[in-house]
Amino acid sequence: MTDPIYVVGDIGGTHARFAYVVGKELSLHGIQVLTSVNYAGLASAIQAYLDTEKLAPINGYCLAVAARTDKPVIKLTNSNWQFEKNELVQQLGQPVLVINDFVANAHALSVLQKNQYQWLNNAGNVMEESRLVIGCGTGLGMATVTKGGEIMASEGGISVSRHIHSTKVCDNVNYLSQI
Repeated sequence: MTDPIYVVGDIGGTHARFAYVVGKELSLHGIQVLTSVNYAGLASAIQAYLDTEKLAPINGYCLAVAARTDKPVIKLTNSNWQFEKNELVQQLGQPVLVINDFVANAHALSVLQKNQYQWLNNAGNVMEESRLVIGCGTGLGMATVTKGGEIMASEGGISVSRHIHSTKVCDNVNYLSQI
């Protein structure tokens, strides 16, 4: 029996990044970065990745997207790509987990080594406290990990102000880190 193969993706407004993992290992294989505008949608980008990697069989997919994921139709931030979760499952023929990209980053906090992250304001041993993951991409992504371990997604660029463009917010992240 061979180990299961899962395709993982980081799907943003500009790029769709794909890789695969084998079994329960955390190593990424076959990393590719595709330019989103070169593909009609997410399914065609995934198919292009699969065609070059020649993977079979795929046991499932986990896609971290720059978008809200709480509705049946996912509309990517700063992109014309949109897809229906159930339709994507039918097209790919395997289970598909779709999560917010910063929720994915928040899940990673528990497995990061100390040399893989940097505290902006180190208040001592806070790994047991609530934490915030924040970063700039096509927008300003955020996720909170509560003290109890619950992970909550947020689109920071939208929640800061509808009148401030997220790029301007990203330009001021250094200011936020000093507060």
